[in-house]
Amino acid sequence: MDQERSVKDQLPYPYNQDLSAVLRRMNRRTPFSRQRLANDPVTASYVLAGMQLIRRHLGPGAQRVLNDPEDDNSVGRPLFSFLSQRAVVAELANNPPPFTRMGTTATLRCSWRSHSDYIADLLNFGLWSLHEPALYDSRIAPDTERLVEGP
Repeated sequence: MDQERSVKDQLPYPYNQDLSAVLRRMNRRTPFSRQRLANDPVTASYVLAGMQLIRRHLGPGAQRVLNDPEDDNSVGRPLFSFLSQRAVVAELANNPPPFTRMGTTATLRCSWRSHSDYIADLLNFGLWSLHEPALYDSRIAPDTERLVEGP
């Protein structure tokens, strides 16, 4: 008898990995509950939505607004205003299957103690997930070159 794979197992790398050591600011009292929430497919969906927003606003191809139109190096820095709770929830609609495509700010608030905790876990995930050597060679090396040599 074939068992269906869990939704977590169907997620692409790195979302299908054990994220309990990466998402350390989950809003649960016990280590078991924090581990369970960190590995929930809905949590992965909120993390993916945040990562998509980061790529859109900060990644290669992002629309940059110059503070001084005559100075190519005067790029306005949005910091993290684009990662508001409402923006993250709205971005869930753009998640590919099998990620969750609907959510609420209440679920986001219930999963992380504060929005700062969500952003800290999101940054921790982004830095952690990019340590895969194959990903570095194929995706990060050209982006790093653009960061170093680009405007």
